[in-house]
Amino acid sequence: MLDLRYGKKLIGKEEYKKLMKAQGKLISKLVPKAEVVLATSVTAGGYQVKELEEIPVVIMDESTQSTEACSLIPLSAYEAQKFVFVGDEKQLSSFSEIPYLEQSLFERILKNGTYKNPHMLNVQYRMHPMISQFPIKRFYKGLLTDGVTEEERTFENTKPLTFIDYGKVHQESKVMNSSKSDVNRGYTFQNKGEAQMILRTLKDLVIMKDVSRRNIGIVTPYSAQRNLVAEMVQRDHLINPKNERIQEEIDDDFSISSNKRPASIKTICGIMVSSIDAFQGREKDFIIFSCVRSNPQNNIGFVKDARRLNVALTRAKYGLILVGNKSCMQNGDTLWKDLIHHFESKNCVATPNSLGF
Repeated sequence: MLDLRYGKKLIGKEEYKKLMKAQGKLISKLVPKAEVVLATSVTAGGYQVKELEEIPVVIMDESTQSTEACSLIPLSAYEAQKFVFVGDEKQLSSFSEIPYLEQSLFERILKNGTYKNPHMLNVQYRMHPMISQFPIKRFYKGLLTDGVTEEERTFENTKPLTFIDYGKVHQESKVMNSSKSDVNRGYTFQNKGEAQMILRTLKDLVIMKDVSRRNIGIVTPYSAQRNLVAEMVQRDHLINPKNERIQEEIDDDFSISSNKRPASIKTICGIMVSSIDAFQGREKDFIIFSCVRSNPQNNIGFVKDARRLNVALTRAKYGLILVGNKSCMQNGDTLWKDLIHHFESKNCVATPNSLGF
Protein backbone atom coordinates (compact mmCIF):
# COMPACT_ATOMS: atom_id res chain seq x y z
CA MET A 1 0.00 0.00 0.00
CA LEU A 2 1.15 3.54 -0.72
CA ASP A 3 0.33 6.47 1.49
CA LEU A 4 -0.78 9.58 -0.39
CA ARG A 5 -1.52 13.07 0.98
CA TYR A 6 -0.39 12.62 4.57
CA GLY A 7 -2.04 9.26 5.10
CA LYS A 8 -5.57 10.38 4.27
CA LYS A 9 -5.85 8.06 1.27
CA LEU A 10 -4.45 4.60 0.72
CA ILE A 11 -4.33 2.94 -2.69
CA GLY A 12 -2.70 -0.21 -3.99
CA LYS A 13 0.42 -0.32 -6.17
CA GLU A 14 -1.48 -1.22 -9.34
CA GLU A 15 -3.93 1.64 -8.86
CA TYR A 16 -0.99 3.96 -8.27
CA LYS A 17 0.69 2.84 -11.51
CA LYS A 18 -2.52 3.46 -13.44
CA LEU A 19 -2.85 6.89 -11.85
CA MET A 20 0.71 7.86 -12.79
CA LYS A 21 0.26 6.58 -16.36
CA ALA A 22 -2.95 8.56 -16.81
CA GLN A 23 -1.30 11.62 -15.32
CA GLY A 24 1.63 11.31 -17.72
CA LYS A 25 -0.68 11.15 -20.75
CA LEU A 26 -2.62 14.18 -19.55
CA ILE A 27 0.55 16.20 -18.96
CA SER A 28 1.88 15.28 -22.41
CA LYS A 29 -1.28 16.74 -23.95
CA LEU A 30 -1.54 19.89 -21.85
CA VAL A 31 2.07 21.07 -21.43
CA PRO A 32 2.84 21.67 -25.15
CA LYS A 33 -0.25 23.90 -25.35
CA ALA A 34 0.57 25.93 -22.23
CA GLU A 35 1.80 29.50 -22.43
CA VAL A 36 3.18 29.38 -18.87
CA VAL A 37 4.65 26.26 -17.24
CA LEU A 38 5.46 26.04 -13.53
CA ALA A 39 8.00 23.46 -12.37
CA THR A 40 10.64 22.90 -9.72
CA SER A 41 14.25 23.21 -10.81
CA VAL A 42 14.60 19.41 -10.71
CA THR A 43 11.44 18.51 -12.62
CA ALA A 44 12.31 21.20 -15.19
CA GLY A 45 14.56 18.54 -16.69
CA GLY A 46 11.73 16.03 -16.98
CA TYR A 47 10.29 14.58 -20.18
CA GLN A 48 7.07 16.60 -19.86
CA VAL A 49 8.79 19.98 -20.15
CA LYS A 50 11.11 18.78 -22.91
CA GLU A 51 8.10 18.41 -25.19
CA LEU A 52 7.90 22.19 -25.44
CA GLU A 53 9.29 23.43 -28.74
CA GLU A 54 10.41 26.81 -27.42
CA ILE A 55 10.76 28.58 -24.09
CA PRO A 56 11.70 32.24 -24.64
CA VAL A 57 12.04 33.13 -20.94
CA VAL A 58 12.92 31.02 -17.90
CA ILE A 59 12.36 32.58 -14.46
CA MET A 60 13.96 30.84 -11.49
CA ASP A 61 12.43 31.94 -8.18
CA GLU A 62 14.15 31.42 -4.80
CA SER A 63 17.31 30.80 -6.80
CA THR A 64 19.64 31.34 -3.82
CA GLN A 65 18.27 28.11 -2.33
CA SER A 66 19.37 26.07 -5.32
CA THR A 67 22.85 24.59 -5.63
CA GLU A 68 24.83 25.50 -8.73
CA ALA A 69 24.48 21.97 -10.06
CA CYS A 70 20.72 22.06 -9.63
CA SER A 71 20.49 25.47 -11.31
CA LEU A 72 22.11 23.98 -14.41
CA ILE A 73 19.03 21.81 -15.01
CA PRO A 74 16.66 24.59 -16.13
CA LEU A 75 19.60 26.45 -17.71
CA SER A 76 20.47 23.53 -19.98
CA ALA A 77 17.01 22.09 -20.55
CA TYR A 78 16.00 24.50 -23.29
CA GLU A 79 17.42 27.06 -25.65
CA ALA A 80 16.06 29.90 -23.57
CA GLN A 81 16.51 33.40 -24.95
CA LYS A 82 16.46 34.95 -21.49
CA PHE A 83 17.09 33.54 -18.00
CA VAL A 84 15.94 35.52 -14.96
CA PHE A 85 17.24 34.75 -11.46
CA VAL A 86 15.04 35.89 -8.57
CA GLY A 87 16.40 35.54 -5.06
CA ASP A 88 17.70 37.16 -1.90
CA GLU A 89 21.34 36.62 -1.02
CA LYS A 90 20.66 38.14 2.40
CA GLN A 91 18.59 35.09 3.32
CA LEU A 92 19.45 31.39 3.48
CA SER A 93 21.40 29.86 0.64
CA SER A 94 21.58 26.25 -0.47
CA PHE A 95 23.22 23.68 1.79
CA SER A 96 25.59 20.93 0.78
CA GLU A 97 27.67 18.37 2.64
CA ILE A 98 30.19 18.65 -0.20
CA PRO A 99 32.73 21.48 0.38
CA TYR A 100 32.48 24.55 -1.87
CA LEU A 101 29.04 23.62 -3.20
CA GLU A 102 27.00 25.69 -0.76
CA GLN A 103 27.14 28.81 -2.90
CA SER A 104 24.27 29.25 -5.33
CA LEU A 105 24.77 30.27 -8.95
CA PHE A 106 22.80 33.44 -8.14
CA GLU A 107 25.41 34.43 -5.54
CA ARG A 108 28.37 33.52 -7.76
CA ILE A 109 27.09 35.74 -10.55
CA LEU A 110 26.71 38.67 -8.14
CA LYS A 111 30.17 38.16 -6.62
CA ASN A 112 32.19 37.65 -9.80
CA GLY A 113 30.74 40.68 -11.56
CA THR A 114 29.10 38.79 -14.43
CA TYR A 115 26.01 40.91 -13.90
CA LYS A 116 26.97 44.35 -12.65
CA ASN A 117 23.60 46.05 -12.18
CA PRO A 118 21.07 43.66 -10.65
CA HIS A 119 17.54 44.99 -10.27
CA MET A 120 16.47 45.23 -6.64
CA LEU A 121 12.84 44.88 -5.64
CA ASN A 122 12.98 47.64 -3.05
CA VAL A 123 9.45 47.71 -1.62
CA GLN A 124 8.20 45.19 0.93
CA TYR A 125 4.46 44.59 1.17
CA ARG A 126 4.37 41.95 3.92
CA MET A 127 5.40 43.29 7.30
CA HIS A 128 4.08 45.88 9.69
CA PRO A 129 6.62 48.75 9.42
CA MET A 130 7.65 48.19 13.03
CA ILE A 131 8.56 44.57 12.19
CA SER A 132 10.46 45.51 9.04
CA GLN A 133 12.46 48.35 10.62
CA PHE A 134 15.34 46.28 12.02
CA PRO A 135 15.79 43.96 8.99
CA ILE A 136 15.71 46.92 6.60
CA LYS A 137 18.37 48.78 8.55
CA ARG A 138 20.61 45.85 9.46
CA PHE A 139 20.37 43.46 6.51
CA TYR A 140 19.39 45.69 3.58
CA LYS A 141 21.32 48.87 4.45
CA GLY A 142 18.17 50.98 4.36
CA LEU A 143 17.52 50.30 0.67
CA LEU A 144 14.07 48.77 1.24
CA THR A 145 10.93 50.79 1.85
CA ASP A 146 7.54 49.84 3.26
CA GLY A 147 4.66 49.41 0.84
CA VAL A 148 2.12 48.96 3.65
CA THR A 149 1.17 51.28 6.49
CA GLU A 150 0.84 50.56 10.21
CA GLU A 151 -2.93 50.89 9.88
CA GLU A 152 -3.01 48.19 7.19
CA ARG A 153 -1.06 45.80 9.43
CA THR A 154 -2.76 46.34 12.78
CA PHE A 155 -4.68 43.54 14.51
CA GLU A 156 -6.92 44.47 17.44
CA ASN A 157 -5.38 44.09 20.93
CA THR A 158 -2.04 42.83 19.61
CA LYS A 159 1.42 44.36 19.28
CA PRO A 160 3.60 44.08 16.18
CA LEU A 161 6.73 43.28 18.23
CA THR A 162 7.26 41.40 21.50
CA PHE A 163 10.24 39.68 23.11
CA ILE A 164 9.15 37.45 26.01
CA ASP A 165 12.11 37.08 28.35
CA TYR A 166 11.80 34.16 30.75
CA GLY A 167 15.24 34.88 32.23
CA LYS A 168 17.48 31.99 33.19
CA VAL A 169 14.68 29.82 34.57
CA HIS A 170 14.56 27.39 31.64
CA GLN A 171 17.74 25.79 30.33
CA GLU A 172 18.29 24.09 26.99
CA SER A 173 18.93 20.35 26.73
CA LYS A 174 20.93 18.49 24.11
CA VAL A 175 19.26 15.52 22.42
CA MET A 176 20.37 13.10 19.73
CA ASN A 177 19.32 14.19 16.27
CA SER A 178 18.10 11.13 14.40
CA SER A 179 17.18 13.08 11.25
CA LYS A 180 20.55 14.85 11.05
CA SER A 181 18.86 17.79 9.37
CA ASP A 182 20.39 20.43 11.63
CA VAL A 183 23.65 22.15 10.90
CA ASN A 184 25.19 20.51 13.98
CA ARG A 185 25.43 16.87 12.97
CA GLY A 186 24.52 14.20 15.51
CA TYR A 187 22.64 16.28 18.05
CA THR A 188 20.14 19.09 18.35
CA PHE A 189 18.63 21.20 21.12
CA GLN A 190 15.29 21.64 22.81
CA ASN A 191 13.98 23.75 25.67
CA LYS A 192 10.91 22.32 27.42
CA GLY A 193 10.28 25.38 29.57
CA GLU A 194 10.39 27.62 26.52
CA ALA A 195 8.02 25.26 24.70
CA GLN A 196 5.53 25.65 27.56
CA MET A 197 5.87 29.43 27.27
CA ILE A 198 5.12 29.19 23.56
CA LEU A 199 2.00 27.17 24.31
CA ARG A 200 0.80 29.91 26.68
CA THR A 201 1.54 32.55 24.05
CA LEU A 202 -0.38 30.50 21.50
CA LYS A 203 -3.41 30.27 23.79
CA ASP A 204 -3.30 34.02 24.32
CA LEU A 205 -3.40 34.61 20.55
CA VAL A 206 -6.07 32.03 19.75
CA ILE A 207 -8.38 32.29 22.76
CA MET A 208 -7.89 35.82 24.12
CA LYS A 209 -7.02 37.70 20.91
CA ASP A 210 -9.21 35.60 18.56
CA VAL A 211 -6.46 35.02 16.00
CA SER A 212 -7.25 32.23 13.54
CA ARG A 213 -5.08 29.15 13.99
CA ARG A 214 -4.35 29.10 10.27
CA ASN A 215 -2.77 32.54 10.55
CA ILE A 216 -0.13 31.47 13.08
CA GLY A 217 3.31 30.00 12.47
CA ILE A 218 5.89 28.83 15.01
CA VAL A 219 9.51 28.76 13.88
CA THR A 220 12.65 27.56 15.63
CA PRO A 221 16.25 26.83 14.61
CA TYR A 222 16.21 23.26 15.94
CA SER A 223 14.32 20.16 14.81
CA ALA A 224 14.01 18.79 18.36
CA GLN A 225 12.23 21.96 19.48
CA ARG A 226 10.00 21.84 16.41
CA ASN A 227 9.00 18.26 17.24
CA LEU A 228 8.47 19.03 20.94
CA VAL A 229 6.30 22.09 20.30
CA ALA A 230 4.25 20.25 17.67
CA GLU A 231 3.57 17.38 20.08
CA MET A 232 2.56 19.77 22.87
CA VAL A 233 0.21 21.68 20.57
CA GLN A 234 -1.34 18.43 19.36
CA ARG A 235 -2.02 17.25 22.94
CA ASP A 236 -3.51 20.54 24.16
CA HIS A 237 -7.32 20.34 24.24
CA LEU A 238 -7.84 24.11 24.11
CA ILE A 239 -5.64 24.63 21.08
CA ASN A 240 -6.60 21.35 19.41
CA PRO A 241 -10.15 20.60 20.65
CA LYS A 242 -10.85 18.04 17.92
CA ASN A 243 -7.64 16.15 18.70
CA GLU A 244 -6.44 16.43 15.10
CA ARG A 245 -3.33 14.51 14.11
CA ILE A 246 -0.04 16.16 13.22
CA GLN A 247 0.18 16.54 9.45
CA GLU A 248 3.72 16.58 8.09
CA GLU A 249 4.61 18.32 4.87
CA ILE A 250 7.77 16.90 3.32
CA ASP A 251 9.58 18.73 0.55
CA ASP A 252 11.38 15.97 -1.34
CA ASP A 253 12.50 18.27 -4.15
CA PHE A 254 14.12 20.57 -1.59
CA SER A 255 16.24 17.67 -0.36
CA ILE A 256 17.32 16.75 -3.90
CA SER A 257 18.34 20.28 -4.81
CA SER A 258 20.27 20.98 -1.62
CA ASN A 259 21.66 17.61 -0.51
CA LYS A 260 19.56 17.88 2.65
CA ARG A 261 17.21 15.32 4.02
CA PRO A 262 13.61 16.32 3.29
CA ALA A 263 12.58 19.51 5.06
CA SER A 264 9.36 19.16 6.99
CA ILE A 265 6.69 21.41 8.43
CA LYS A 266 4.32 20.03 11.03
CA THR A 267 0.75 21.35 10.98
CA ILE A 268 -1.80 20.90 13.76
CA CYS A 269 -5.34 22.27 13.23
CA GLY A 270 -3.90 24.88 10.88
CA ILE A 271 -0.97 25.98 13.08
CA MET A 272 2.37 25.49 11.32
CA VAL A 273 5.41 24.46 13.38
CA SER A 274 8.63 24.54 11.42
CA SER A 275 12.36 24.98 11.37
CA ILE A 276 13.42 28.43 10.17
CA ASP A 277 15.06 26.91 7.10
CA ALA A 278 11.91 25.11 5.96
CA PHE A 279 9.76 28.23 6.48
CA GLN A 280 11.77 30.41 4.09
CA GLY A 281 9.48 31.77 1.37
CA ARG A 282 6.37 31.48 3.57
CA GLU A 283 4.46 34.00 5.65
CA LYS A 284 1.85 34.13 8.40
CA ASP A 285 -0.08 36.92 10.10
CA PHE A 286 1.62 36.02 13.39
CA ILE A 287 4.96 34.32 13.96
CA ILE A 288 6.24 32.95 17.27
CA PHE A 289 10.02 32.50 17.21
CA SER A 290 11.46 30.03 19.73
CA CYS A 291 15.13 30.92 20.34
CA VAL A 292 15.82 27.69 22.35
CA ARG A 293 19.38 28.45 23.49
CA SER A 294 19.77 29.11 27.22
CA ASN A 295 23.02 28.26 28.99
CA PRO A 296 25.53 29.86 31.41
CA GLN A 297 28.17 30.06 28.66
CA ASN A 298 25.92 32.24 26.46
CA ASN A 299 26.61 29.90 23.55
CA ILE A 300 23.91 30.33 20.91
CA GLY A 301 25.48 28.24 18.14
CA PHE A 302 24.28 28.73 14.58
CA VAL A 303 21.34 30.83 15.82
CA LYS A 304 23.77 33.74 15.39
CA ASP A 305 23.78 33.20 11.60
CA ALA A 306 22.64 36.52 10.12
CA ARG A 307 20.83 35.06 7.13
CA ARG A 308 18.89 32.57 9.24
CA LEU A 309 17.89 35.36 11.63
CA ASN A 310 16.81 37.51 8.69
CA VAL A 311 14.46 34.75 7.51
CA ALA A 312 12.94 34.33 10.97
CA LEU A 313 12.37 38.06 11.47
CA THR A 314 10.68 38.63 8.12
CA ARG A 315 7.91 35.98 8.04
CA ALA A 316 5.24 37.86 10.05
CA LYS A 317 2.69 40.32 8.68
CA TYR A 318 0.96 41.62 11.83
CA GLY A 319 2.87 40.33 14.83
CA LEU A 320 6.31 38.89 15.62
CA ILE A 321 6.82 37.31 19.05
CA LEU A 322 10.24 36.11 20.18
CA VAL A 323 10.48 33.80 23.18
CA GLY A 324 13.89 33.29 24.75
CA ASN A 325 16.54 33.97 27.37
CA LYS A 326 17.35 37.63 26.73
CA SER A 327 20.61 37.56 28.65
CA CYS A 328 21.95 34.50 26.85
CA MET A 329 20.97 35.74 23.39
CA GLN A 330 22.32 39.28 23.71
CA ASN A 331 25.58 38.13 25.29
CA GLY A 332 26.03 35.37 22.73
CA ASP A 333 26.34 37.57 19.66
CA THR A 334 26.60 41.25 18.72
CA LEU A 335 23.82 40.97 16.12
CA TRP A 336 21.44 39.61 18.75
CA LYS A 337 22.58 42.32 21.15
CA ASP A 338 21.59 44.94 18.60
CA LEU A 339 18.27 43.19 17.94
CA ILE A 340 17.31 43.06 21.61
CA HIS A 341 18.39 46.67 22.05
CA HIS A 342 15.98 47.49 19.21
CA PHE A 343 13.16 45.70 21.04
CA GLU A 344 14.02 47.55 24.25
CA SER A 345 14.06 50.92 22.47
CA LYS A 346 10.51 50.20 21.30
CA ASN A 347 9.44 49.10 24.80
CA CYS A 348 8.69 45.65 23.40
CA VAL A 349 10.46 43.42 25.96
CA ALA A 350 8.13 41.70 28.41
CA THR A 351 8.23 38.99 31.06
CA PRO A 352 5.69 36.20 31.58
CA ASN A 353 4.47 37.95 34.75
CA SER A 354 3.93 41.27 32.99
CA LEU A 355 1.87 39.48 30.33
CA GLY A 356 -0.20 37.66 32.95
CA PHE A 357 1.06 34.21 31.96
